[in-house]
Amino acid sequence: MSDEARYTWLETREALVDWLDRPEGEALAVDTESDHGQGSQVQVCLIQLATPDEVVMLDPFEWEHGALQPLWDVLGDDSRLKIFHAGYNDLEELDRDWGIDIRNVFDTRTAARFLGTQRSGLDWLLEEWLGIEVPDDVGWFDWGRRPLPARAIEYAISDVRHLHALRNRLADELRETDWWEPFQQQSEYLAREAVHDPDDFEPEGWRRIDRGPNLNREGKRALRALYRWRQTLCEA
Repeated sequence: MSDEARYTWLETREALVDWLDRPEGEALAVDTESDHGQGSQVQVCLIQLATPDEVVMLDPFEWEHGALQPLWDVLGDDSRLKIFHAGYNDLEELDRDWGIDIRNVFDTRTAARFLGTQRSGLDWLLEEWLGIEVPDDVGWFDWGRRPLPARAIEYAISDVRHLHALRNRLADELRETDWWEPFQQQSEYLAREAVHDPDDFEPEGWRRIDRGPNLNREGKRALRALYRWRQTLCEA
């Protein structure tokens, strides 16, 4: 993949359908970015996809309801391998926002853990296994921000552009060490269990709020009421 044209924004259904029209069975690397920490209702703010030669990105805020169905069809296709790194959250959040049942998953972090690597973070794996340095982490970034700054885009691209090469190295090693079958079973379990639970609100979560335990009785009652009222307001 050349540095001159490392990614493309897909902005229309027609462009998406054309891009997804790939040779039968070609694997697809997938990643998402969500606005954790920016509000009570987390949502997927960016979707990155990659073949071995190309990265594309989609801004979900710019797509009408149902327009991304061609992508959901591919993600649910058993004949197409989907490569993630630490994909549980991606799978769960895609299910939460669009109800997607994603099949045939290869998770590179899970593969690395089966192989007993010293570390399993994507940056470390890319450097140690492929000799590739990636951009610095953008930290606690607001992915709902628009326009996205160049450094955020660079970071988002780096999350998928080398997953095919990493997957190939890890898969070869899994087969050579007889971990392939157990890994396949774990991958099926991961895809099956990464389902969003709409009832994950914790009524007693207020107890973990910083300095909450130091309040007096009346203060704790007020904090509990405010915590639960906030959730009611967000669900309205």
